[in-house]
Amino acid sequence: MWTASPDRVDASAAKALEDFLVARAAERAARQLADAQSKLKLEPPSVLTAPGDRDGATKVVKEEG
Repeated sequence: MWTASPDRVDASAAKALEDFLVARAAERAARQLADAQSKLKLEPPSVLTAPGDRDGATKVVKEEG
């Protein structure tokens, strides 16, 4: 797979490695996103009618339907 000689490079092996690395990075990103989403405290839409606890507070509201 690894060579300093350009005439011995296997283009299909290099492409397969590139595809594998891209797929692994996408899987890792999806896993990290799912993990971050699972840690969010989702609140019902009714909290939007009540005043916030403090200035700049952020609430994550779960969509219905």
